[in-house]
Amino acid sequence: MRSGLLLLCFFIALLPAKIFSQTIVTIGAPVSTSSTSGPANSTTAADRNERHTAIYSVAELNAAGLSNGSAIMSIAWEKTGAAQYYSENIIFRVWIKHNAATNFAAVPVFATEITGATLVYETTTFSMPAAAGVLSFPFNTATPSFIWNGTQNLQVITELIRPTDWTEVGFLWRTISTVTNGAANANGTIAAPGTFVRTSTRPQVRLGISAAGTDAAINGITSPVSGPAGSQNITVLLRNSGNTTLTAANIAWTIDGGAPANFAWAGSLVPGAVSPVTVGSNSFSGGAHIIGATVTSANGSPDINPANNSATKNILVCSPMSGAYTINKGAPTLGTNFNSFNDFSTALSNCGVGGHVTATVVDGSGPYTEQVVFQNIPGIGAGASVTIEGNAETITTSAPIIQTGSNPNRHIIRLIGVQYFTINNLDIDMFPGSTGFIGIHILNSG
Repeated sequence: MRSGLLLLCFFIALLPAKIFSQTIVTIGAPVSTSSTSGPANSTTAADRNERHTAIYSVAELNAAGLSNGSAIMSIAWEKTGAAQYYSENIIFRVWIKHNAATNFAAVPVFATEITGATLVYETTTFSMPAAAGVLSFPFNTATPSFIWNGTQNLQVITELIRPTDWTEVGFLWRTISTVTNGAANANGTIAAPGTFVRTSTRPQVRLGISAAGTDAAINGITSPVSGPAGSQNITVLLRNSGNTTLTAANIAWTIDGGAPANFAWAGSLVPGAVSPVTVGSNSFSGGAHIIGATVTSANGSPDINPANNSATKNILVCSPMSGAYTINKGAPTLGTNFNSFNDFSTALSNCGVGGHVTATVVDGSGPYTEQVVFQNIPGIGAGASVTIEGNAETITTSAPIIQTGSNPNRHIIRLIGVQYFTINNLDIDMFPGSTGFIGIHILNSG
C-alpha cells in the first residue's frame, strides 16, 4: 500500500521563518577580510579547537550608537568566503566582558581572559552556511542581555570546537581598522589551547541592542512543525527588545492568511528575555500551511519598533511515505509525483518514511538540472528504505562546477548521514567545462 501526499504549493514548505531583530549597530568601518580573525579559522582542516578574542574601544562603541546602559542582545560577524560545513555538530560559544585595557598582554591566557566574562551564546549543533553574509547569534543563555557600562571597552571571546569531518579552508571574515595587539587567536587540536597568540587584526562585529522604551518582538514560531495531520499548538517566542520590563502583550495569529485570533499575554520579561508563549492550537490537514504571528500592543500601547513585531513559518503536513512514487518534471508535485529531485528530498525530510519507498524517474522526462541534498529523513532504516530508480535518465547541473579555492558545492547528489538509501541506474553527468565535480558526495556515515 502507498500513502498519498497532498503537496500543493509544496515547494514553499521549507522557506525559513521570517524573523526581525532588535536595533543593529555595526562596530567599525570595513577595511579588509581575514581568514583567521573571525569565528572560524580557514587555514587548517579536521578537528580543531579555536579560540578568538578582540577588544573594541569605548570610542568605537559610542560612534556605533551604544551608550551607558545599552542592553546587547545579539552579536554577528560578516562571512565573506564561500566555504561551509553541513553536519550540525559544531560547538560554538560566545562570551562578552568589560575590559579597561585596549590591547592584550604578551601571552594572553584563556583562563584569565574568560574570568569575569559572561557566556551569552552556546550551541552544540552549529553548522556554517555556504552563502556569504552576516551570521547572527541571538543570546540564548540564562543571561538574556549584556548591559554595557558606557565607560569600559568591550572584549568579545569565542570558542569553536569542530569535529574530524571538517574539510573546508575557504572562510573569510570582514575586518576593521587594526589595533596593535588588539586581538588574539588560538588554534590547536581538540584539546583546547590554553594561550593565545596576539594579532592586530580585529573582525567587524554587529551588535543587536535594545530599543529605548517598550518594544515587544516575535523572535520565531517554534510550533507547529511539519508532520502528520492533526492538532498542534501555536507557540511563538516573545522577546523583550526594549529597555523596560514587558508585562503585557497582545498577539494576533493566523493560519493560511485567515481571520486573526488574538491572545492576551501577561507576565514579566526583563530586557532581552525570551519566553515561549502558546497562543492557541489548530487542527492541520494535509498540505502546505503558513502560520503568522504579530504583536499588536505592548504594555497596553503600540510599541516603538513595529519592524520586529511579526514572524511567519511554513510547514508541510503529510503522513510518512511508503510505496511507489514518481519523479517527473513534466508534471507538478502533487499526489505521488514529484516535479524534481529536490521536491522528493523535501518530502522525505518533512514527512519521513513508514515503509519502503521507491521513486522512479519517469522514462523520457529528463534531463534534470539541479543539485540535491538528502538528509534528516525520519524513520529511515532496514524496514523503511529509500530507493531511486533512475530509469537511465540524467541529472546534471545547469552550469559548470568550477573548482575555485575550496568551493564546497561540487556535488550533484549529496547524502548526509543517510543509510538504507539506494540509487539505481541514474546517469549523473558533469556539465561541460566543469573543473571540479563530485557525482555523489557521501558525508557523515552515509
